[in-house]
Amino acid sequence: MNDSQCNPEVYKHGKAVCLINSIESEDIETWVRKLAKKTKQKMDWAWVGGRAVVRTLGDVPEAQKVVEAMKFEINELGRKQWEPQGSDFGSYNYIQILYPDTPEEIAKKEKQWKDHCNWCERQLKDTEYVMEANHFEMFSLWKEWHERLDWKEISKGMMETVATVNLDGKDHPVCLTGIWAKLNGHLVLFYSDTSLVVHHDKIKDWVREHTPNSKGCSDAWNFHNCLIRLDIDPAPDLRKQRT
Repeated sequence: MNDSQCNPEVYKHGKAVCLINSIESEDIETWVRKLAKKTKQKMDWAWVGGRAVVRTLGDVPEAQKVVEAMKFEINELGRKQWEPQGSDFGSYNYIQILYPDTPEEIAKKEKQWKDHCNWCERQLKDTEYVMEANHFEMFSLWKEWHERLDWKEISKGMMETVATVNLDGKDHPVCLTGIWAKLNGHLVLFYSDTSLVVHHDKIKDWVREHTPNSKGCSDAWNFHNCLIRLDIDPAPDLRKQRT
């Protein structure tokens, strides 16, 4: 354990013990050092997705027993950190112990995942138009058009590995994310590539194959084609009328 980076051995081979939210790095470091001393295990932590993941090379259940006894310290650190800033986090739990799922919980998650995959397949089949647009471009289109259209974004989305590309003897995934919105009742898919390696032709082939009822595809610059193909007549631009 050191002050600048996670121990490489623990980071690569360690098993997750708990997650810590919204606590300053210095306080996490002090607490994890104390935890490692009490458990007599080789432990460390690293930021993952904005949260601190604590890992160990030792016995996870034994480490979690100690975490259970020490978690009040993390919660107290969180309250001291955030209450002076006016945040009402008095009952907030800043630590999540990562207990293994029971068979019932695993079965429930598998069903939820299967249901979501089936939902995505139905959405793709029902898609009436496809927009190649990342989150910022979609937001910019919404900001420009939501007062002139009945724009309803759908909260659920998808992430798909659509192909693999071999580079230097290694297979790399080609991935995209998709979000749907209804524009005047018409289902439109907004997708963008998200992987390190991108193959635009393979992505477009996958999208065309899985959206058989789409009337076309445009990028954000050509959003007007979406309106034309779906026969959407926007309301007048009130901003121009005001001027």
